[in-house]
Amino acid sequence: KGEKTMIQRCTKERRKELESYFEERFGIPSSVFARWSWYESDRGRIFLGPADVPGGGAVGVGLPACRIGRTIKPSAALLQLLGRHVTKNALSLTADDASRYINGQNLTVRAHDGVVAVCYRGACLGSGTVRQGMLKPLLPKAHRLNAKL
Repeated sequence: KGEKTMIQRCTKERRKELESYFEERFGIPSSVFARWSWYESDRGRIFLGPADVPGGGAVGVGLPACRIGRTIKPSAALLQLLGRHVTKNALSLTADDASRYINGQNLTVRAHDGVVAVCYRGACLGSGTVRQGMLKPLLPKAHRLNAKL
């Protein structure tokens, strides 16, 4: 615990896997990622950062993009940044539902199972997982707000 992990540039195969995922799941074309590089920690955390990072064993680089475990879970930060490119699996919320989402509450929705981009008034708020009509926010607790939109 407390041990820092090194970050290294993803292999070409991993890059292709990540870009294919974002294109297939969210409609984000791989061209959006062309000027960036993907980096990976040994704990399955993926970062999107500058193409050239000086050597020396970086501990962190760029924007937290996703986690890889059994599935790929995109970060709220990445979808907020690239929300304008999302054309698939985007869930547009009402003001009341958006308020519940940013408070971290589950919502009943009509959407296919899986990870979705969660939007309000054209802006991507983050992501969530839909299972049997229930949306579970994938919004970090530190980013949740007790607010009404």
